[in-house]
Amino acid sequence: MIPTYYLGRLINKKTGALSAVVIALLPVSIMNSRYIMTDHVGAILALLTFLFFFIGTKETAKRHYLYYGGFTLTLSILSKFTNLLLFVLLLPFLLILIKKKRIKELFILAVIFFFSIIPYLFYNYTKYGNPIHSFIRAWQVVAQPAPVSLNFILYIFNDTFGLVFLLLAIWGFALFVRYNLINRKPLYYKRLFNGVLIFTFVLLLLYFLYVINKGVAKPQGIEWEAERFMLLLVPFVIVFSSYCLIYVTSLIKSKAKVVHTLAIVVILIAGFSLLGANYVRAYTPQIEFEGGLRHVTKETGMFLKNSDISAIVCIGNCPPIAYYSNKKVKIVYSQNELIDPKIEYVLSFNKIMSKEYNLNNIKTICRQNSCA
Repeated sequence: MIPTYYLGRLINKKTGALSAVVIALLPVSIMNSRYIMTDHVGAILALLTFLFFFIGTKETAKRHYLYYGGFTLTLSILSKFTNLLLFVLLLPFLLILIKKKRIKELFILAVIFFFSIIPYLFYNYTKYGNPIHSFIRAWQVVAQPAPVSLNFILYIFNDTFGLVFLLLAIWGFALFVRYNLINRKPLYYKRLFNGVLIFTFVLLLLYFLYVINKGVAKPQGIEWEAERFMLLLVPFVIVFSSYCLIYVTSLIKSKAKVVHTLAIVVILIAGFSLLGANYVRAYTPQIEFEGGLRHVTKETGMFLKNSDISAIVCIGNCPPIAYYSNKKVKIVYSQNELIDPKIEYVLSFNKIMSKEYNLNNIKTICRQNSCA
């Protein structure tokens, strides 16, 4: 909420205040802030880093913000390795600093970044023999891209923002480009930083489209889970929608501020009312999703934990099994890999079809539509 306020304030105070209210009430924000995952924390730290660089570069008197940015850059990357994207997002600021010959500040923030990340690089070197091992592996999530349809992309955006906020954001972005970049009225320096905002928004949008086409978790029935890869984009969308909402209500021919405020409230209620199902989802315990699969996974993991089984070969929803059971779990991805006389115990979330495998069923756990 607070970082989004300052992001909107880069345009004006009203946009900042309204953006903070909207994102605080947006279901995707509520849901991810309730989860113990790095996506939300990583997005907040990445946004803070962007803001620190923006303010520190634009306002020379606040150069110390750049140094804060050097430290939060490390934290954001360590929270979410894919935040390496920040090196591209921050490139315009680095070019501006070089052009303005603020080399000393660049050097100091580079030193802060290097010394704050060096302990982790040293850990990688001692553990894997390569200081950037984890960063390289962070981009190797899937073997083959899994392109999605245009309908799925439209579904994701509509599910995240709702039709009202989505239309306001598109209109707001067009207005911002027209009045703050194309229009020659703003001074060159102001247009330059307005251009940085536009560049960042477009790049984050393209990055998200690339990621969901590359292949991320989209389990059947909870395809909306892919929205967590959009979290850094969400504040920018909300800022442009808030900017548009203020612009639209300013067109009302009335000098009474209460009329403009009332118009904003009515539009906000309309926007949030389209996200009713999302609020239910936001407050639904995670274990209830995926048709009983998560209940089955937890119960199976606890069964294994209390059993004499020391090692198991698993096919299906395996990583959580290792967590709940505290046992060694070898993951395989094909039933053909199960035809091995050395394998003693197998866990599968689907029926084993191979006739070559001698199956002695010692335990079956089922809930709703799922079994292990």
